[in-house]
Amino acid sequence: MNKRGAVSEAEAMEEISTFFWMRNNFDASVSAPAEWRRGEARSLLAHALDMAAQMCGPEVLALAYGPTGSESRKDHLLALADRLHWPALLFASIAPGTHNDSFEALAEECESIARGDKPILTAKLPGYRKQVRLLVAKFRANRWDAYLEGAGIATAERHSALANAFGQEWDTMSRWPSDAVATWGAKPINDRLKMDRYLGKDHIRRNAVLSQESWLSAVNRSGRIFRQQAGYSA
Repeated sequence: MNKRGAVSEAEAMEEISTFFWMRNNFDASVSAPAEWRRGEARSLLAHALDMAAQMCGPEVLALAYGPTGSESRKDHLLALADRLHWPALLFASIAPGTHNDSFEALAEECESIARGDKPILTAKLPGYRKQVRLLVAKFRANRWDAYLEGAGIATAERHSALANAFGQEWDTMSRWPSDAVATWGAKPINDRLKMDRYLGKDHIRRNAVLSQESWLSAVNRSGRIFRQQAGYSA
């Protein structure tokens, strides 16, 4: 990596070669089941995006992403509206921005709400009472477990840290994916855990080490979000 944290030109060329090897394998799988190809396409895109992030480096990413840390909901919505233009740009060639399921539509919704309009796209659906935010906050513990496992963190260490951050016994937390499966289905949940495990391995491959300070801080933030959603003292 260079002094700004971006990969070197030689490292970038190696990553590009790996990407095209993956892409050629994908192109050769035209007769494979559609669901399998969709999973492979998502993995390929994840690799390409991670590669782009490594090439840009943290300084470029931070400047493009914009400042964080505001406590204002208006600022949050305006920041989201701005950041959603990046995924919109990624899919611009295949996804019309006029559809209500587009990133542009969500960006417009965020800005409209921030400036005083009522929610339309994000308005609550009638008849729905599931505590989805709590399910997401719980499942984040299992995603962290998969990521840290991929990064080589010992089982006892990561389970102790997660139990401490979330204020729950790991035996209880280990069963949380079943709650997520009941809402989203087994395949999406298993695919998400598989991807998180891969990302943990990939981090070590690229950076050689994952500092305990950095991952503990992130895990503790996730734990605070869970406790807030569950109504516990944060």
